[in-house]
Amino acid sequence: MVRRSLTGLLLILLVSTSVSVASPANNFSSSSVAQNPPVPPSQQQQQQQPAPPKPPVPVRTEILNFENWTVTCREFEQPKKRDCSAFLRVTRANTNQTLFTWTVGLDSTKGPTATINTPTSVLIEPGVELQLDKTPVRKVPYVTCSSGQCSATMPVDSILVRDMIAASSAELAFTAVNGSKLRFKFPINGFGKAYAALK
Repeated sequence: MVRRSLTGLLLILLVSTSVSVASPANNFSSSSVAQNPPVPPSQQQQQQQPAPPKPPVPVRTEILNFENWTVTCREFEQPKKRDCSAFLRVTRANTNQTLFTWTVGLDSTKGPTATINTPTSVLIEPGVELQLDKTPVRKVPYVTCSSGQCSATMPVDSILVRDMIAASSAELAFTAVNGSKLRFKFPINGFGKAYAALK
């Protein structure tokens, strides 16, 4: 009698154990389905949107040096065009740290434009002051600031081109956030040839 009861008890244990092992398998299959819920229609539309077009890659790049100016021209096939800009960089003599840059480029819609990039620790309202030799001071307004620089722009008209070609040096000033005005005098030789290379 004892042996029969023990045998029956073992059968009951085996049956109950097999059921408990099968339960996690059922849970696993249900959880795997939950990991891939249906995508809402709005997300499907976002996923189906085409990627933005890549910027055009120049097929030819030419770099020319004209004394203090560097001209870079890039030619593109699609669409077919040629973009050129003249670049001047002013650095601190002992550390080679960039103080500011001055770029003159040709815009197909707005004509020639000059952009002066300065550090961000400046007052926006005074803008940038630019003087070419003994000519009157020109005010260049800031138009944007990013995390690394502030940009002041102005159109390049025939009078500015004439003064830049005639001048051997320029003086640029901007106001720091503490109110002090920082002035820098630097050579701009070679602008006449650099500007001619832009066209």
